[in-house]
Amino acid sequence: EIVELLPAMIVSLFIAGFGQGLALPALIRFIMECGKSADGGLIAGVVNSTLQISAALWIAVIGGLFYSISGHNSDLHSLGNAFSIALVAVSIVLLSALVLIISTRKSE
Repeated sequence: EIVELLPAMIVSLFIAGFGQGLALPALIRFIMECGKSADGGLIAGVVNSTLQISAALWIAVIGGLFYSISGHNSDLHSLGNAFSIALVAVSIVLLSALVLIISTRKSE
């Protein structure tokens, strides 16, 4: 049964990873450009620390969302539904970050 869902999961994870790969460098570049070049090391350290902390918190939030939706069920339908909703939540947050970056760029 899981073999039937495997292609859809692989494609979903590829698209999510590709989107994150596009969004994250743009976000970091935007943050680095906001500061002075003399403060580059400080900004890089703050960005790196923020990324590490936010990644740990994000894993906890998405994991909590996933397991609250799937509950104690381990059947494929419950897990697939939880996976889909968690992936949509990640996509919404990434799109929100993109909109924020674009709107900030236009106002400069």
